[in-house]
Amino acid sequence: MSLIELRQMWKSYGDQVVLERLNARVEEGEFITLVGASGCGKTTFLNMLLGTEAPSRGHLLLDGQPLPAEPDNQRGIVFQRYSVFPHLSVLQNVVVAREFELSRFLVRLWGRRRRQIEGEARELLDAVGLAQAADKYPHELSGGMQQRLALAQSLINKPRILLLDEPFGALDPGIQVIQAP
Repeated sequence: MSLIELRQMWKSYGDQVVLERLNARVEEGEFITLVGASGCGKTTFLNMLLGTEAPSRGHLLLDGQPLPAEPDNQRGIVFQRYSVFPHLSVLQNVVVAREFELSRFLVRLWGRRRRQIEGEARELLDAVGLAQAADKYPHELSGGMQQRLALAQSLINKPRILLLDEPFGALDPGIQVIQAP
């Protein structure tokens, strides 16, 4: 069974057809790149995979089942226009992403669990080249560094599916490889 399967999937807005007759399978561990002109439907497709938009026709399956309408921790995304919390440090931005997932009521972790998450966040910051910026605030970072921060925020929850919309557009020159821990 495929991780993701598209069967005769269409997306239209009124009379405007954006995507038509999409058929594809993505297996666990595969890396897929969508390439196309601006406005051709790449972001719409990502939004459907995230669950924020539904196909107009056809089927979009996750593990052989209809894709849940609500985004969950299995699907992480970094949008072209990423968002980070300006009032939190780089480290706190990554930690809070995990807190949202683990402690939805309080959005706060304490004690040993928090120290564990901070350790994981520091490993991720190292992996994306931001270890030295852990105590800085987003406004002190370049656009590329902010994009790497958004990537770390998404990776902290270990999603099965990572969706990246224009992921390398703002990255700093010289950043060639980001290795997941």
